[in-house]
Order: sequence, then C-alpha cells, then structure tokens
Amino acid sequence: MEAGKAGQSNTNNYFMKKLLLTFLMPAMIIMYVSGQKSYNEHIYNAFINGRMDLWEYNMNKMEEEYLKDRNIQKLYDLTYALYGFIAYCIVTDDKDKARYYLNEAGKNVNILLKYHSSKAEIYSLKGAMYGFEIGLNPLKALDYGIKSIKNINKAVELDKNNAKVLMEFGNMKYYTPKILGGGLSKAIYYHEKAVRMFESNEHELEGNWLYLLVLTNLGRWYSEDNKENKAKNIYEKILVIEPDYQWVKNYLYPHLSKTR
Repeated sequence: MEAGKAGQSNTNNYFMKKLLLTFLMPAMIIMYVSGQKSYNEHIYNAFINGRMDLWEYNMNKMEEEYLKDRNIQKLYDLTYALYGFIAYCIVTDDKDKARYYLNEAGKNVNILLKYHSSKAEIYSLKGAMYGFEIGLNPLKALDYGIKSIKNINKAVELDKNNAKVLMEFGNMKYYTPKILGGGLSKAIYYHEKAVRMFESNEHELEGNWLYLLVLTNLGRWYSEDNKENKAKNIYEKILVIEPDYQWVKNYLYPHLSKTR
C-alpha cells in the first residue's frame, strides 16, 4: 500500500514538474503592460512579460464582455485564456482558484462544442482540461488520462493539420511515457508540425501567445534532447518575432549560451 502511495506521489511530482516548465516559467519575470488594447492583446502582453495578475484581470474582463452578448468567438478567446491561467494556478498550487476556473472552462467547452465551428480545437481543449484534472486529482490520473487522450485523439481525427490541435497532441505525447506511445521525440515532431501550420496562416501569428508557447516548448525540448544548435536557432527566431519576450530573452537563451 505504501509503495503504491509512493509511486503515485512520484507520478504526480513528474507531472507537476513538466507542467511547471511548460506553463509557469513565462510568468516569473514581471514588467508593466499599458495602453488601450483589446483583451487578447493584453493577454499576449501579460504572457511575454510574465504578468499573471494582469492575465487574470483581463481574462475576467473578457468574461464580462462575453456575458453582454454571448458572442461565441468571445467565449472561444476566453476559454483559451482560461487554459493558460489554469495551468499557472495548478503549478503555483493555488488549487482553489484552479478548480474554480477549471469548472468555468468546462462549462465553456460544452457550449463551444455545440456552437463553435472548429470542433477539433474544442475537443483538444476538452482533452487539456482533463489533463489539468490530473494535477488537481492525482488519484484519478488513470481515469482522467484516458479521457484526455480520447478527446485529443478525436481532435486529431477531425483535423490533423490544425495548429492548436497539433500543439495539444504534442503536449500529450510529452507527458505520456515512451512505453505508452509518448516521449520527447514524438512531442518534438508534433510541435514542429504545429509551428508549420501556425506559419502557414499569417493571420495566426501576430499577437499569438500560443504560437510563442509552441516555439518556446520546442526550444526547450530541443535542449532536453541535446540538440543545442536547434534550440539556439529557435530562441533567436523567437527574439526576432518578439524581442521583449522576457522568459526567452532573460533566461532560456542566455542559459543556453552558458551551457554550450
């Protein structure tokens, strides 16, 4: 029994460590965000500057705007903002806030499945939400893991060339042990494909924090896979796109240079 608890604890610690590296580190460097901008622009600036307080503030404003007219695109944008913020809450051990926002996101996903045109992206979001449940309820990791995989696989079946679907498929592969069909090399493969799909649609790129996140994870995973030159190229590409992206500018790229 004790061995089982220890194994569960190790599994949870492994999950939390990977979630931390994937989502939290961009929020660890703080700068000021200002100006009259759309809520999506504020979320983007909060991301590149590590201001999760401003992320939450603007996310809640997005919800207020959605409730005024129930516009489905506003709900879609809000749910992706929730996606990023829930992960942050989990890795900072703010479980009450994570649970609250995860409950809200779950309701949103159910609405989006009925009314949004991109069913594939919504199923990938649903799969991600089940993944977050593992962080909050590790004893149910098997149940939630199966549900997460089922929804993300369905998303891929619906649209195997969708950038956001490929992003989440890559994340799933990263968290899944190699023996169960996951692993670093597969995570890299699907993130590389996600980057190509993002870049095939120019309107997807400007002010898109998810695109930067995919590039950042790809850089980290190259480094983890001892492909330092590829990691360097990715970080330099990111800094051309967004010179003020603090996590890459002040941590990942300088740290990579020191280890080369």
